[in-house]
Amino acid sequence: MYKFLVVEDEPYARNCVQSILTELNGGGVYLAENGAAALHAVEREGIDAVITDIQMPVMDGIELIRQLNKNRERVVVAVLSGHDEFAYVQAAVEYSALDYVLKPFDRDAVAKLYYKMVRKLRAKTNLDQEIASLMLRSSRIRPFIKQRFFLDLIGGNADGARIEEMRDYLNLNLSDRPLRLCLIEVDERESELRSADGQSKFCLYNILEVIGRIAGEWPFSDCFDVSSNALAVVWSPPDGARDAAELLDSLELLINELNSLYGVVLNVALSAPVAGAPQVSEHHPGGEVAGTLLDQRLVGGQDTRQPAHRVRHLEQ
Repeated sequence: MYKFLVVEDEPYARNCVQSILTELNGGGVYLAENGAAALHAVEREGIDAVITDIQMPVMDGIELIRQLNKNRERVVVAVLSGHDEFAYVQAAVEYSALDYVLKPFDRDAVAKLYYKMVRKLRAKTNLDQEIASLMLRSSRIRPFIKQRFFLDLIGGNADGARIEEMRDYLNLNLSDRPLRLCLIEVDERESELRSADGQSKFCLYNILEVIGRIAGEWPFSDCFDVSSNALAVVWSPPDGARDAAELLDSLELLINELNSLYGVVLNVALSAPVAGAPQVSEHHPGGEVAGTLLDQRLVGGQDTRQPAHRVRHLEQ
């Protein structure tokens, strides 16, 4: 059952509309004498639909509709109007009023308006549900889209147009500024993979979630999974990627935190600076170094892992 609000300063007209709507809607009909009272009722009662008069004291119907339009969760609005108020009705329609009923009205006119408003409310509900479903599906696939994009970027399969598109869609920190690629790998042979309370074991998936959450908080960076035990960080600070001090500090803190809390040993590799995101795909010299670093670690299977205590030497 939807909640209707009748806004009318004339008691007889207000009560007549209330009676008809109560019969049709099975209840859920509220009353207000002017626009100001109506705004309070909408907020207090969670009103779905408003039928309002135009000329009222304190706040008229046009101003009420204007104020209702500022609400992100817009209610469905219709207008009651006299024959000499048609200019006001046109203004109300321009401000998104669904329809109007002229005074004096009969039951059929109000009933037709009621059913039209209910159809609008149902369509709005269906649309809201569809949007919510799309947003949920989108949130579920975004990590995979992000991972695929970065792997394509490193593999040289992302041109400038796609970089721009993904940067906007995924809200990435990628820019034309210099960047570095950092690989963070869980050393399965050396790690205990215990929980923070030390009582239970953690699986690799849980550890990567923890690492991704921490790395995702670093400024000027984006991270993505690249294998079952490793993720990569793209770091692009405004002062240039040649100054890696902040990233190295963050890496050392991550290494210490993961080892102290979870018994995890991390292997870290850091690429040479790359001129910018487009250059990674175009295989400019810096991009080749970065791409080769990841390929060797994950695809070629070469043992290029570095112990955690050597992380600061990786900048060279």
